[in-house]
Amino acid sequence: MFTCVGRRVGLINLFRESALRLGIELGVYGCDAEKLSPALYACDEHQVVNSVLDETYIETLLDMIKKWDIGLIIPTIDTELPVLAEHKQRILDCGCEVLVSEPRVIKACYDKLNTYKYLSAHNVGTPMTCLPGEALASKDFEYPCILKPAHGSASRGIHKAYSRKDIEFFSNRHRDVIVQEYVQGKEFTCDVFVDRGGEVRCCVPRQRIETRGGEVSKSQIVKRQDLIDEAVKAVKSLGCSFGMITVQELLADNGDIMIFDINPRFGGGVPLAIHAGADFPGWIMQSLGGELDHDKINFYDYQDGLIMLRYDSEIWL
Repeated sequence: MFTCVGRRVGLINLFRESALRLGIELGVYGCDAEKLSPALYACDEHQVVNSVLDETYIETLLDMIKKWDIGLIIPTIDTELPVLAEHKQRILDCGCEVLVSEPRVIKACYDKLNTYKYLSAHNVGTPMTCLPGEALASKDFEYPCILKPAHGSASRGIHKAYSRKDIEFFSNRHRDVIVQEYVQGKEFTCDVFVDRGGEVRCCVPRQRIETRGGEVSKSQIVKRQDLIDEAVKAVKSLGCSFGMITVQELLADNGDIMIFDINPRFGGGVPLAIHAGADFPGWIMQSLGGELDHDKINFYDYQDGLIMLRYDSEIWL
């Protein structure tokens, strides 16, 4: 079951295609707080639920697991990760697995200041990050810089600050923001698959050429070893659990690689990596059935240079 399924029609269809190719019997279920979320209607069964932050959410989720005999929960947005991590054992007790890492990993990734501290402590390149007050107290602070929500996602609420006045203005208007070093360069996302034993089995870098509404709309596979090495180093240092990890990197103009965000879930642009040959849905489904042969996963067996161009489509109700 896909939770907070939103617009993930493409991801659902890729799971169906992989199941058909592998001869796996698959039922697809979904839930979302918005009854007109397109991906709900790409599922075999769906249910409209309260917000993931509502106190009734987890009980509703457990009821759906029992009602539909769900074998796997696949989260799709950041805000549900802390809730699912906290109640992971209750979900497992219902005979259902959930693609979410342990609470300590979610804590390190969900708050961008925590992410910076963790990566820095493990010698992973990352842009300097601090609270607005720390930036304002420093006489040597360099501008421009970036202000963004500490718990934000989908590139929402990001502002470029050119002076102390900008930091004061944006931090007064928006609570819970952090200040981040501005790095000139190209932005990449790495889709990383971690097996049930905690081993990284595949890492696919893709350049974010253009975004729309915070999600990538044009992207290209770029098989660069330095991008792969840095993403894998970050994931290994965190000790992420079975499933997908999305690592966002900046390739600076001076050649440095900086990791500025890690999301322990499927990324919005992951269909590109799957179409390129990284069969994440198949590997996940085979893992659940105990049928995944790790020796048959080639770490680099995907098409370099493949481009994804996204456009709108319709569902008629």
